[in-house]
Amino acid sequence: MRQRTARGRTGSARRRVRGGFTLVELLVTLVIAGMTATAAMAIVALVTDVREGLRRGGDEMMSAYAARETIGAWLRAASLSPAPEPFVGVAGREGALPRDQMYFDVSDAGVLHSGPHRVHLWCAQSEKDGEWALYAELLPRRGNARAETLLVAPRVAGLAARYRGRSRGGEAWRDWWSAGDTLPIAVELRLLAQSGATLQPILREALVVRLAWEGTP
Repeated sequence: MRQRTARGRTGSARRRVRGGFTLVELLVTLVIAGMTATAAMAIVALVTDVREGLRRGGDEMMSAYAARETIGAWLRAASLSPAPEPFVGVAGREGALPRDQMYFDVSDAGVLHSGPHRVHLWCAQSEKDGEWALYAELLPRRGNARAETLLVAPRVAGLAARYRGRSRGGEAWRDWWSAGDTLPIAVELRLLAQSGATLQPILREALVVRLAWEGTP
């Protein structure tokens, strides 16, 4: 009887010991699982931030391509207009940046602004946040619709334009255009960033457009 009692006590002690080790192992497992979950959450948050940054960068890049294509389409659609509103390229300068302006008619201003329009391109500083941007005013040539102002490209503080025309010596580039009865052969346009800002590479490249209009006002 004593031997059985001793053996029984020994077995109970072993079970308690084994039970204690199992509990410690469980606690260690929970701690490791918690650390793993925390690390996983941090990784997910990092990946989400990276994806969001890439998405914003992609949206901005798409906007840059859209701005460039829109300006190019307007210039290719340039048409002669009756005086006193011919194709006008104003060579302006303020500080270190040329802030040229352009006024011209287009036979069609695009899908969202179909039909003939008068286009005005210029750079201005927002009164709300002080940021520079390239703007366009579209004035319909038909009907009684009002002019619409569009933000074409943010962080653009200046335009540097050149106009290629015919002269006695052939063709040459000039910094302005005001001939009422003719259009430039081609237009070269550069967008200049505001101080401390960086434009997308596609916007920094010179845009050279050959005007296709052949006709009379």
